[in-house]
Amino acid sequence: MRISRKQFIKTSALIGGGLLLQSNKLLSAVSSGDERFKTIRNNFGVFTEKGGTIGYYIDDNALVVIDTQFPDTAQHLMEGIRKQTSRSIDILFNTHHHGDHTSGNPYLKQFAKDIVAHENVPALQRKRNMKPGEEDKIVVANVTFKDSFTADAGKEKIKAFHLQPAHTGGDSVIHFENANIAHLGDLVFNRVFPWFSLDDEGSFVSWVEYLKKLESGFDNDTLFIFGHGQGMDLAHVTGKKADIAVMREYLETILTFTEKQIKAGKSEEEVASIKEIPQVKDRKANWDNALGINLREAYKELKRK
Repeated sequence: MRISRKQFIKTSALIGGGLLLQSNKLLSAVSSGDERFKTIRNNFGVFTEKGGTIGYYIDDNALVVIDTQFPDTAQHLMEGIRKQTSRSIDILFNTHHHGDHTSGNPYLKQFAKDIVAHENVPALQRKRNMKPGEEDKIVVANVTFKDSFTADAGKEKIKAFHLQPAHTGGDSVIHFENANIAHLGDLVFNRVFPWFSLDDEGSFVSWVEYLKKLESGFDNDTLFIFGHGQGMDLAHVTGKKADIAVMREYLETILTFTEKQIKAGKSEEEVASIKEIPQVKDRKANWDNALGINLREAYKELKRK
């Protein structure tokens, strides 16, 4: 994670367990001794166990949670949060529909006043996550938005927004304006190969443009939370604009490489079987043939043009 000297001064004590963390009574009880909970700035923390990174905000007058992982890990999240507050979740956000970000909804709905997501997310949850006989396991947002959603929560002003298809057809950014923290969901897989399927109504090409808009729209002090990283430590699940650029450059590389293969007359199977690209380095695979899956989907998207 790249941080400025100014931000280092603000956050190093929080991360290192120093004076700021000791004074932050709202989160110290949540994160103390449990590596799944990590304090990042002000009253904000992240929870990592399995699936997409959960973000949370706690103050005397608000509790906000972003993404829900799975039923068992959602329970572990609440057990930690309950060490500090008994209030309901004022807003529970889903950044997109994937199961490792929404499967905890059925458990957390009992604590949440509202579940909020982009308007495409409920349909995609039902289409892509529902299995026959398990319809009751799908809990979708009761509040949806087309372009943006705003709310006040304690000392924070929150803006959630969707720009265009990217990782999926319903990716949202959740920005806490006062703290200048933005949860990006799976718009950034920090130095790991991203999951991508055209069946999720996303677009590699549009994803690149989405990230360009985030790079220009946020300042250098913004702290980002990423859905996935090479590890679960803060250096991998949080970062700065430079990390968004790394993600964008990977997507651009995949598109450029695949387009050259198409022009050279290569078939989809030939492209998908490629095991290594010289321009792609230091990117971890979290499942078999991760690069090949990306190349196949890029091939299909570009052939549609």
